[in-house]
Amino acid sequence: DTLYLHFGKQYLRDCYIEGSVDFIFGNSTALLEHCHIHCKSPGFITAQSRKSPQELTGYVFL
Repeated sequence: DTLYLHFGKQYLRDCYIEGSVDFIFGNSTALLEHCHIHCKSPGFITAQSRKSPQELTGYVFL
């Protein structure tokens, strides 16, 4: 597991993230700006884990 966005608000900029499957995960609100994401194998990159549609969490990639 590479990037655990556990809770709260997260802001990442100009970073390099690498992993295999579901390597960006967690239940936070996250903005990733100008980040290079490298997937080392076929599969999903993110696994956002909100429990209900009413939660105001999610990821934004710019």
